[in-house]
Amino acid sequence: MIPLNLKNKINKHGFMLACDTVYLNNWTKPLFFSIQKYCPWAHIHIHVFDPVPSDIDWLSSHNCSYSTENTPSEFTDWSSKGLYWSVARYARVLEIYTDDTLVIDLDVDSVVVNPIPQEEFFKDLESSWVPTRLKGGQIKSLASAVGFGADRARYIFAELLMDAYKNNKLVFAADQAILNGMIGRNEIKKMDLRYTDYKFGKKGFSYIWTGKGDRVKEPKFVNMIDQYRHMK
Repeated sequence: MIPLNLKNKINKHGFMLACDTVYLNNWTKPLFFSIQKYCPWAHIHIHVFDPVPSDIDWLSSHNCSYSTENTPSEFTDWSSKGLYWSVARYARVLEIYTDDTLVIDLDVDSVVVNPIPQEEFFKDLESSWVPTRLKGGQIKSLASAVGFGADRARYIFAELLMDAYKNNKLVFAADQAILNGMIGRNEIKKMDLRYTDYKFGKKGFSYIWTGKGDRVKEPKFVNMIDQYRHMK
C-alpha cells in the first residue's frame, strides 16, 4: 500500500467517506448533502479510489477535504478491488487524521435522517465502537460504520487488516471478522444501530440510515436519498 504522503493530517471531528468514482456519484454526494443539513458542524473528508477529473472538480468546489489513490494494478475486477478498498478505507484513517480526532468511517450508501448534536457525537465517541446485531444467537459486527475515538482501536484495526492484506488472507467480510475478534478481546466497544440503521427506524430512533444490500431499493430509503439527488 503506497503512502498517501498528505501534507497535513486532519484535526477536525466528523465523517470519513470512502468510495470509487461510481459510488461517489451515486451515493456519496447525497450523503454529503444530508450531513451538511443535519450536522453542519461536522467536517467531511472524502477518500476516492480511481477518481476521474470531474470528481476532482466536484471535490474541490465543495466544503470538504479529500484524498485520492489508485487501486493497485493486481486488483483487476470489481470483487477484488472491493477487498482492497475494505482495507484501505480503514488503514488510511491513520494517515488522514490526527490520533485524537474523532471520526466515523461510514458506508456511503447511507443518509443522515435526524440532527446529530455535536455533544452527542463527542459523548458517543469517548471510546471507539462498531455497531452490532444478533445473528444466529451471536453478537456480530456491522462494518458499515466504525466510530474512532481518541484511543488505540484505529491502530489495532489497521494493523490486523494490513496483516491480512500482506499475507493474502483477504476474504469477503474480513473486516467484520476482524472487528468481531476485537469485540471479543474488548479492543472496541459495541454500538447500537443509531449510526447505521439498516432497519430504517423500525426498531427505534436513529441518526443515519444505511442501505445494506438490496435495502437500497426499498422505497423508504429511496425517498430519503431522493431529497438530495437534485443537489449538485
